[in-house]
Amino acid sequence: MIAETSFIMPRPNRIKSEVIDRLEPVVADFPKYKSIFEELVINFIVDDMLYLMNVINRDSEFKASCYYTRYSEYFDEIEDIIHNGL
Repeated sequence: MIAETSFIMPRPNRIKSEVIDRLEPVVADFPKYKSIFEELVINFIVDDMLYLMNVINRDSEFKASCYYTRYSEYFDEIEDIIHNGL
């Protein structure tokens, strides 16, 4: 019999998954960040992800985006995931 807890994703993988899910639509709208994002997907490091968020957040094109408010909420959610999940 398989223990019920064997289906629970380990915390680091869950954090990575949640963060990637939120950053993916941002990068889809701003392809200039695609290579950095793809590297982050392969080698997920929290500091690198925070760096990418900081770079994107300071981008004037990002700030002018019609989705700026929603993406800012994604960034807030990512920060919550990191603080609550690590």
